[in-house]
Amino acid sequence: MPVRTDENYEIMRALDELPHIVGATCATALLRASHNKTPSRDEYRRRAAECFAEYTAQIAQNDGLSGLSDYIKRRINEETERILSGKNPQVERRYKRYVDYG
Repeated sequence: MPVRTDENYEIMRALDELPHIVGATCATALLRASHNKTPSRDEYRRRAAECFAEYTAQIAQNDGLSGLSDYIKRRINEETERILSGKNPQVERRYKRYVDYG
């Protein structure tokens, strides 16, 4: 089933926002809890990607979205790669904020 933007707008928006809302927020919380105020960019990105992947795995398994599962899995993989490669500006901004003001 091809993805139609008019029918799946909310899913698309969620996958745009979740990398920094879930990934970066959880990474920051985990690092703060472990008292690590100066993580490397790679460590922060790995943590953000892990949190994002754990959360979105639940979305990918949702039976109600079975017609979109290929699209969702592809987007999750794309967003994970963007986080790990430093191409998600929101995650990068949150890393900088954490290290500068953490």
